[in-house]
Amino acid sequence: MIGETKKAVEICNEGMKLSEKDPVLWLIRGILYCKSKKLSLARKDIIRGLAMRILVTKKLNSSIANEIDESSINSIEKTVEKYVDEMENGNIPESDLFEQLDMNSIAALNFFEERTKNYFAKACICNYRLQREPFNEDDILNEKIQYIKKWRENWRNQNEKDAVEIDNKTLELLLTSGENKIHNFFVKTANDEHKSNAVSFLIQLLENSYSFLNASLREANKELGETLYQYTSASTLGKICSLSDPENESKFALRLYNASYMNDPEEGHLLLKNFFENNKEPKDSIIDYEEWASPTTVSDVYISSLTNSNPVYDANTSSKSMPLWNSYADNHTGVALGITVKIPLQKPTRNVAKSNQLDGIDMEKQSPDTFPIHHNLYKVFYKKDNYDGNNASESVNDNKSNMQETIDNIESSYENICNLSDIFKDIELVKTCIYTALEKIRYLYKESYYEYESEYRIIRETNVESAQYEKGNPRLFVTLDKSTVNASLKEIIFGSKFEGAYLWTPLISKKLGKGVKCRKSNLAYR
Repeated sequence: MIGETKKAVEICNEGMKLSEKDPVLWLIRGILYCKSKKLSLARKDIIRGLAMRILVTKKLNSSIANEIDESSINSIEKTVEKYVDEMENGNIPESDLFEQLDMNSIAALNFFEERTKNYFAKACICNYRLQREPFNEDDILNEKIQYIKKWRENWRNQNEKDAVEIDNKTLELLLTSGENKIHNFFVKTANDEHKSNAVSFLIQLLENSYSFLNASLREANKELGETLYQYTSASTLGKICSLSDPENESKFALRLYNASYMNDPEEGHLLLKNFFENNKEPKDSIIDYEEWASPTTVSDVYISSLTNSNPVYDANTSSKSMPLWNSYADNHTGVALGITVKIPLQKPTRNVAKSNQLDGIDMEKQSPDTFPIHHNLYKVFYKKDNYDGNNASESVNDNKSNMQETIDNIESSYENICNLSDIFKDIELVKTCIYTALEKIRYLYKESYYEYESEYRIIRETNVESAQYEKGNPRLFVTLDKSTVNASLKEIIFGSKFEGAYLWTPLISKKLGKGVKCRKSNLAYR
């Protein structure tokens, strides 16, 4: 491995003779120095690479094709170094300098800070990653919480006298992302122990929340590339085939409808009800139950529900699909859409002196090639009735028990934060932070009697301005960005009581292509 790294550095050196001002070469050599534990050389190269990338971006945006001059590089290099110094010294930079960096450049800096174990800097870098990888949000936020937690623990152990300052800095990372400089998040009368406990409880809540979301993503990841099904009414076929507009070229686009339209009137309320058991809110509750759960509150969540229950008779799954045909496909008169969810591979953007000589060199996990972009296909978890956390150790391999324990931990942390809510100077910041962490979770946690649905959900969060609607139909929906999530229609299964399947099959072939197969459910139903 050492020999390969040395050889790769030599290749970079040769490349620099041809293109000394190629930022990618400097970034890659910086990473190679990291792998060789030559951290001072690595830092110097990465900072220079970042400076060059910023200058290249500026020139491209201003349509200036002139060669980058050395004085400009040196000037911006000093600014970048100062910016990195700020993060490494425990300050969130105020400038938007790094907004001009591409994902590969951020990855290179992140790789360096990982090697130096500067967790504060890595938490700051997560904010830049979020801007470029919105569909990887849950994973990045989960990482950010872990970095903040490690930084806080390390610094509190080393600087006990500065515990309050460290807690304020922790809240700055958690609540503001540096957008607003707030030096004190607590009221003057709050004692230090309460401050410390409140921050710890908030970290616990966020840690468990993003742990839940990532567990849901991992479970759903098993279904990527497999066929999932959506049971729906016959009228959906007309929309898919543009029956009302024959001249319109049909292209299947999976719709995600606003969460307000879910068929279950209690949709999204189970988690809230657990928070506010018997409608009695915890002392000084941060979130108002009526405000959050009100049917007149506009949700920013859009959902498409899928299942892995096969619509065609199968000895293992027929008992599950029968009620789905009844409930969602108009008593077998509708259809089941067979949909495959895939994640397009992201093309690496590096161009090392127009050479592929570095191909095959192991750059480890967070290489400058790419960060993996997560899909937003989630697995729904169901409440484990009569669960007793005291015997959780007996169910180490029981994923359902583990997830119920995570939910219980979220609820416990929330109640503890509420009991200390009067020590925060601006409770709205805390409220927004908690709301953001929990908004998706409440649509991924359902009562146990829905478990037969074996449900998966594609979820997107967006404001109403981005939504669409059809003429004569007030229901808002959004569609998927195929660059991050690709939902393809593979088959259409007609219910056993669907009438006129022979009329639809040729039209489906004409409108959607011969790749979409049609068949009829063989589930007997009167």
